[in-house]
Amino acid sequence: MKCRVIDRAMAITLALIMSGVLYACQKTKELVLFERNSVSRGEFRGLKIGATKSEALDAIRALGVYAVHPYPAVKFRVTSENPEDLTKIIEAEGIRVTDPRGLEIDLFFDRGGVTSVRRSVPAKGNTWFHEGERMKDVVDKLHQLIREGQELEVFPIVQFEGDGWTELKKPPADVLRSLQRYQAWTFELNNDKPVGAFMEVYFQNERLSRIEYRRLRFAVE
Repeated sequence: MKCRVIDRAMAITLALIMSGVLYACQKTKELVLFERNSVSRGEFRGLKIGATKSEALDAIRALGVYAVHPYPAVKFRVTSENPEDLTKIIEAEGIRVTDPRGLEIDLFFDRGGVTSVRRSVPAKGNTWFHEGERMKDVVDKLHQLIREGQELEVFPIVQFEGDGWTELKKPPADVLRSLQRYQAWTFELNNDKPVGAFMEVYFQNERLSRIEYRRLRFAVE
């Protein structure tokens, strides 16, 4: 009996050690594969924290960027495992609600309420949400649906026309104004070796507040 207890304890200890090793390996692999930079002070690649959106666009053009795309300013992914994160919806410009059966509902917000609702074909008859509904009521409804056992996944999105890309060479004034409505943008740096890089820029009170940079360290063949 004593040997069994010791064997069990050793097995648990080994499992914990292996879990730690695997987690460390995953983190190391991420560091090996990608170069990452998160900047909230000073300057990065000509982009200055505190710059206006117009100044940021000028700096992005100087990097040789072809086009910019609006991006969610907040990040979250809510399922039945973390319903408490539904409160983050209040900070989002829009959300997508999905389930494993192909349901897909896009909600867009302004001034604390739902301005538009888009539904996929499997969700055409769905009546969970409607235009004019308060964001708080949307959060409460999602809490209720998850409690009732709905297998939902909720994440932030932004609303845009066409494919969402704004070409920076000679954009029409109304297109630029539309881009400046958003609190985050993303774009690709094609000249970064070996296969380009991606950057996200975030604004707070109409000023650049954070820059996220991600570059693959080597080409995958």
